[in-house]
Amino acid sequence: MKIESPPTSDLGLNPERIILDFVRDFNDYFLDEDYDKRYFPRLSWFQRYLTQHDTVLNLGCSRGRETFALMWMLGARSVVGIDQVSIRIMEANRILGALRTLPKNMEFVLSHCPPSYSVELSQWYEREIPAQIKQGLLPAFSQGEMAELTPYPSSFFDLVYSRYVLHLIYDHSPKGIAPVINTMARLIKPSVGRVVVVEPTEKKGKSYDFEPAFAEAGLELVAKVMERDELGGADCAESEPTGYVYLKSG
Repeated sequence: MKIESPPTSDLGLNPERIILDFVRDFNDYFLDEDYDKRYFPRLSWFQRYLTQHDTVLNLGCSRGRETFALMWMLGARSVVGIDQVSIRIMEANRILGALRTLPKNMEFVLSHCPPSYSVELSQWYEREIPAQIKQGLLPAFSQGEMAELTPYPSSFFDLVYSRYVLHLIYDHSPKGIAPVINTMARLIKPSVGRVVVVEPTEKKGKSYDFEPAFAEAGLELVAKVMERDELGGADCAESEPTGYVYLKSG
């Protein structure tokens, strides 16, 4: 995903600098060789198992780029990204602030431009800026412990999604993964909701099997996918991904 720079004019106050700065920040955040080719294939594999996807929780969202992809690919109305590392959430909220203020900044810039340039800049805005941004269809980000999401009531989300997160908790948290999986089970809607996770089957000679913990939390396995290409590849060396889709019985 990349936005082409807008046409520039020779205005005394250069109000279009606001837009140029936005384009720079947007491209720095989303351009990862090719954002679309990296992130969207990661998510397409589980769409056929979803019955609803209006409300989505991304656990371990890092700095939020996959969270944006979840919202835009699924057309979800409400997406929340949670991560325990504050600097990652700060980065996600930085770009989120720029996206929120873009429409208002465009109004300001257009009101200070000559009519001829205003037309050209408006055409650029319609052509380059994704429709979801113009509609204000944006996620929310917050820092928090993934096992203690008390602001959200039970049976709230249509989809709870995480990728390459549980094995890190398993390796480093003294409480293990049970509290996080129990939280997933609490937050997902019965019958219509889905929990979707992608985790390494093995990493650096260490094997991972989280299916018993999901079963203990009352989540039923709907699908298990092990095709590396279908899952969007592995996120780290010496690991093979496995995708799981779970539901909570009504």
